[in-house]
Amino acid sequence: MANFGKINESNIVLSTLVVDDKKLLDENGVKQEALGQAFLEQLTGWPASQWIWEDGVKKNAMGIGCEWDPVNNIFWSPKPFDSWTKDIANAKWISPIGDVPELTQEEKDQNKRYVWNDETQSFDLIQY
Repeated sequence: MANFGKINESNIVLSTLVVDDKKLLDENGVKQEALGQAFLEQLTGWPASQWIWEDGVKKNAMGIGCEWDPVNNIFWSPKPFDSWTKDIANAKWISPIGDVPELTQEEKDQNKRYVWNDETQSFDLIQY
């Protein structure tokens, strides 16, 4: 089964549909995104160019509300905080101070985790 996302003119995923792999096979038995796009255009009336195939080659999982970056082949989840930026090389959002700190085993045992505090621009260790 192949997952496709319908995107709008701003490259935001509006909905997703699953297509039988057989609809993507060309005469040589090779899956082709264009065949799935053509099938979905015929099925839904939405232009083929607005259907994106989440085929495992693209980075990050596709979901409703995600932004499709066609230049870098990345699905971006909504920006988690105003201060965070895109790390294109690693296909993830990063805080102004870098990655989330690693928890010690003791912190894990105590059910603690780090959460971003946009006001203080830091990760706060909390108990949950």
